[in-house]
Amino acid sequence: MTLENKLGITDPVELARVEERISKKRALELFENGTLDNLDAGTFDALREIHAILFGDVYDFAGKIRDVNIAKGNFRFAPVMYLEASLKHVEAMPQSTFDEIVEKYVEMNVAHPFREGNGRSTRIWLDLMLKDELGKVIDWSKVDKDDYLLAMTVGDLSRITYQRLLNDYASQHERQTTMDFHHQLKGAILDAVDEGLIERDPTRKAIIKGVTPRTKKPKYLDQFELHKLLAALELGTRPNWDWMVLLIAKTGVRFSEALAVTPGDFDFVHQTLSISKTWNYKEGDGFLPTKNRSSIRKVQIDWQLIVQFSELIKGLPADRPMTQKGQVGACRVR
Repeated sequence: MTLENKLGITDPVELARVEERISKKRALELFENGTLDNLDAGTFDALREIHAILFGDVYDFAGKIRDVNIAKGNFRFAPVMYLEASLKHVEAMPQSTFDEIVEKYVEMNVAHPFREGNGRSTRIWLDLMLKDELGKVIDWSKVDKDDYLLAMTVGDLSRITYQRLLNDYASQHERQTTMDFHHQLKGAILDAVDEGLIERDPTRKAIIKGVTPRTKKPKYLDQFELHKLLAALELGTRPNWDWMVLLIAKTGVRFSEALAVTPGDFDFVHQTLSISKTWNYKEGDGFLPTKNRSSIRKVQIDWQLIVQFSELIKGLPADRPMTQKGQVGACRVR
């Protein structure tokens, strides 16, 4: 599968060739124009900037944290749900000695924060740390690719280092969240054990800790409360906020998705509602992409909702949201 790119290239081989040529040119400029001297070595912001410069001509996601899970062969990189926490952990790691810098580099590689181009950007990030802390850089032409990939896959992983990772994560998360994090990592590590890349399972007998759980407030309506809310809605002949509440309650779509619904998104014949966009209600008007690709979907709607909305949207523009300014009145407070 070819990644979506700014160049409109659909052949993966051609994309790889062009991407390599452009990223090498940008890498050379990084070293020659002094940009690297202005970056804070060892920070994620520095890595983000390097990635954005290397791949900004090719991908829209350059310099942006990925929102999909990725793997190389049988090795799965940090899951999206724990990626930001992993990046904070890596950034906080020390970098005053060669061993500390290499360990930090390996952990960032395991995190793999970007959709593509992690290796090239993190190698420059590593050289930036080595130069800043030790006055040295690596001659990558003398590094065997297969040995490098194997080292990056396995790293220096022992029960001690794994427990340290869990403890760092647990210092800012509740025990159940830490347990979920442990299970995600353990799945990837056991694959490496099965493949013979790691001799022993470092997750065995891991101790799961966590901060004291906070008092949680209910963030949902129970069935009685929902029925009471729906019964109180004033559904007139024109779109208003009560109609939006009904739509969200019956379909479960996100608030921003509901705001972006247009009459053309309804398919009354097949009893579905297409969700393919959101509405930028925080910064102003305009459509935005959904939270991720998996959020693009068709939602089944019941016959009662079909009857109600088929009457409501008559005469409305098919490609404009029903919540367009002037069509939805101010939210009423009871």
